[in-house]
Amino acid sequence: MNVLVCIKQVPDNSVVPKLDPNTNRVVTEGVELMESPFDLNAVEAGLKLVEENGGEVSVLTLGGESAKTSLRYGLSMGAAKAYLLKDPAFEESDSWGTSYGLAKAIQSIGNFDVILCGKQAIDNDAGQVGPGIAEQLGISQITYVSEIVSVTEDTLTAKRVSPAGEEVVEAKLPALLTCEKSLNEPRYPTLKRTRMANRMEIPVLDCAAIGADVSKVGKNSPSSIKRIYAPAPRQSGELIKGEAEEIGKTTFTDSVGTAPQLAVVTYKVSALNGRYVAVKLRHDAAAEVVCGVTAASSGLYMPAANGWTLAV
Repeated sequence: MNVLVCIKQVPDNSVVPKLDPNTNRVVTEGVELMESPFDLNAVEAGLKLVEENGGEVSVLTLGGESAKTSLRYGLSMGAAKAYLLKDPAFEESDSWGTSYGLAKAIQSIGNFDVILCGKQAIDNDAGQVGPGIAEQLGISQITYVSEIVSVTEDTLTAKRVSPAGEEVVEAKLPALLTCEKSLNEPRYPTLKRTRMANRMEIPVLDCAAIGADVSKVGKNSPSSIKRIYAPAPRQSGELIKGEAEEIGKTTFTDSVGTAPQLAVVTYKVSALNGRYVAVKLRHDAAAEVVCGVTAASSGLYMPAANGWTLAV
């Protein structure tokens, strides 16, 4: 089984990133760089696949000369080969241009049974490059993979995280997977592998070598990033403390409908100086409700035995 892992070098996540207002990009000059953590989960997943099924792992990245450091880290973990895609034409490429370039590089390198990416890079959290590569290559994809269940000669079955819970999905090979942190624990490089990685030559590919159309990358990408901005700082919440005996009873000020439906109810905690809190509760009987609140200091709300249960 031949596996290729796409990795990305990103600013150290211990440093608060700064945005360049002119380019809408994260400033990387003078900042320590590291491998995007989810990509290391992808490398580990690739290594486990070849340990169980044979074959080898290759790592690929798009970036400047400094990106070789991240490739060497992948080699020191156990990858057999590494490739750097480097061309001035890719500067300022967005997710579309990046996925196009990586897909062309993959096609030029060879055939792979499984392509792995982190679920997203931590510098922009877009999560678009992995699916974009699969679309460019016209292959199956499973995103947000939390477990690789089984692999056969023609298929791969994986468990993925979804807003509704977890799904078990089977994909025809070749397939691309994007990896969750919960998929595994990346191994540490050995000293022997690190020394070997530092001596290895890393081929450098450019647009001409991979047959990429320069009119589709960089500033020429058909899509563009309109704006990147830091979110407004969130206000800290207010911690309300008190003993259960002090909290007393809470009385609903709004009684609603008949079962079953969702009610938005405002209640007043009598022992907390008239503070009001909005909660959602589900009920199975129409009734005026007086509900006791216990352990309010730890945020646990215990409805009385009247058919109402906390929904959110």
